[in-house]
This record gives sequence, structure tokens and C-alpha cells, in this order.
Amino acid sequence: MIDKSISLIGIVENGEKPVIDGIGNETSVSIEASNVTLKNFDVRRGEIGIEINSNFATIENNSVEYAGRGMVIHSSYNSIKENTVRKSEGIGIFMENPSCHNLLISNLVMQNGGDGTRIDGNNNIALYNNLTKNDGDGILIWYANNCTISFNHAYRNHGNGIDIDECKNITVKNNTLHDNSVAGIQMMDCYHCVVEENEMYRNQGGIMVQSSYGGYKIHKQYNTIRKNNISYNKDVGIYIEYSIMNIFEENNLIHNKMNAWFFYESLIDTDHWQDFPFHPCHNTWYANYWSDWGFHAPKPIKGMVRVFIFIFDRWAFYSQIPHLNFDFHPAMKPYKM
Repeated sequence: MIDKSISLIGIVENGEKPVIDGIGNETSVSIEASNVTLKNFDVRRGEIGIEINSNFATIENNSVEYAGRGMVIHSSYNSIKENTVRKSEGIGIFMENPSCHNLLISNLVMQNGGDGTRIDGNNNIALYNNLTKNDGDGILIWYANNCTISFNHAYRNHGNGIDIDECKNITVKNNTLHDNSVAGIQMMDCYHCVVEENEMYRNQGGIMVQSSYGGYKIHKQYNTIRKNNISYNKDVGIYIEYSIMNIFEENNLIHNKMNAWFFYESLIDTDHWQDFPFHPCHNTWYANYWSDWGFHAPKPIKGMVRVFIFIFDRWAFYSQIPHLNFDFHPAMKPYKM
């Protein structure tokens, strides 16, 4: 336990770091004082490898392995850089709410039993991290606001490369996301988020924008997805489900099994005629490049709408109807990113 503002720096000899082994303990290293530096240690085991309960800590060039959870941050204004976090039973690095204004930079997070990194707090920044072979997502951002996720490399994770759930004002930019078992990027119940200039290839899906119903109340999203390279994904490049009012512009959609597809449900209810006219799957597509389209004409984007009709509170009709969106100004050649 570190309860004074000190710098604890290990001396590396012949490439070997001094070991802190937390076997049988709840926490291997617990930081309780502000302005602490922990550097050059090999931290092993414990229910938590390194736990930070104070502000302005610097955690640098440590190895954390075989813990229950690698690192858990409960506080703010901490710098987590150039560490290796691997083979935890659960999450590799967990920024737990209300942690905020933390910087996560140039870490290797791999082979953990849960998500590589989970960010629950606001105003956090993740840059230049490598996240691979984790059993969950590479990075999961959950109930967070105003975070920046840039220049990270997330690949061969068993979930998504980057997963953004119940968030607003998240910027995801210049990341490389490939060979993940689900999507390069998944967005669920997000709004006012920007996803731009990312590389997404050989995932199951490139980017998946999904929402849900609160009853039949529509959750409008208002996200912008632009200038991404989305290529050679095994199922679909852009997948949209229950999401409207998103903007997709100037993306390269190249040789995905299906470049884009959407699905939506609409309810027609005689008690809510004031909601008409409704616009199922109303998203804006502008100036994207489509490898399966070479015409100076609007590019049709196929999807499906499931329609329910209620008359006087009784279910009267249900049907699935093919539907189209259009990119009215498709690009004729790929953008250089």
C-alpha cells in the first residue's frame, strides 16, 4: 500500500524487473496517496494487480499479469503509459466510474479473460494502445461522455475492436481495427458521437450502429460516421439496426460481403396518429465510395422494415417490407485516407 506521495521505481537488471507478487492478497499494489509514481515493476497475481484510489498517479513501464483484474482506476488525472497488462482473469484495465480525465497511452493489453480495457468515466483519453486476443472487446466504453479514442490498434479480440454503449460525445478517430470476432466498431444507444478516419477490415462486421426500444419509443442517435476505410469484412461493412438520424459520409466501402444493410421496426398506432409521417430508417448517406456501384446515379442501400399496426389497442397487422435508403451522390473512386 502506497499512502505517501513518493516515486517507487524498480531497477531493471539484465532486462528483469523487480517482482511484486500479490498471491493470496486482494490487491498487489494499492495507491492511496496523490502524486505517486510506480515504474519498472513486474506485478503478479492478486484479485487486482494495481488499484488506484487517488489522483495524479503515473503508472509507467510495468508488467501486470495473472491477476483477477489487471488495473482498476477509481480516480482522476492519472497517466497509465507503456505498461503490459496480460492474462488477467477478467478485465485488463478498468477505468471505473467516476474516474475521469485519465490518460491511457501506449499500453499493450492482451490475452485477458474479459475486455482488454473498459472505460466508464468521463473525459478520458486512450491513445496508441495495442489490444489483442482479449476474450471480450478490445476497448469497451460504457455510460461515458466526452472521451477520445484515437490511434489504437485493436485486433483478434473475441468481441468488438471498440464497443461504445450508452454514450454521448465520444470521438473515435484514426484507429486500426481488424480480425475481431464481432465488429471493428459497435455503437449501441449512442448519440452525438463521431467515428472518423478509422481502418476496419477483416472483422465480422465493419461498423455496427444499433439501438433499442423503450417500449416502442424511438431512440434517435445523431451520430456521424465519416472518412473511414471499411473493407473485406466477412458479413457487412455498415450494419444499422433500430437507429435513425445518423450521417454516413465519404466512407470507402470496399469488397465487404455486403457493403451496407439496415433493419428497423415501425409501429403504426391509431392512438398516436400525431407521430406521422414516420420515416423508417431515416439516415443520411452522402458521397461514400461503393465498390459495388460505378454509376453517376443514386446508390440504393437495401434493408428491411418490420411494420406493426395496432387499431384500438389491438394488434391487427404485421409485415416485413423491403426498404431502400439512397446515397444520392456516390463517389466514383476511393478516397485517399
